[in-house]
Amino acid sequence: MGKWVNAKGWLKDYAPDNKTQAKQAAIQNFGEAVIFIRPRCPKCKSIKLVCYGIKGNIRYYKCLCGNKFKAIEKEG
Repeated sequence: MGKWVNAKGWLKDYAPDNKTQAKQAAIQNFGEAVIFIRPRCPKCKSIKLVCYGIKGNIRYYKCLCGNKFKAIEKEG
């Protein structure tokens, strides 16, 4: 059996890295961000979808309920 380690205070010197700060800066500056609207199944409203094909700006999805549908990517 292993010995129990007392982990009290192990995170006191933690400082977030530069990637976290860069992500927060990108979120604040909407010029660098892209708005993404998650597609939903029109039948059961689930977001658990599988993209099984892309042709141009049309994406073909299949839901876990068995429903197949396509989504068109908006220009601009």
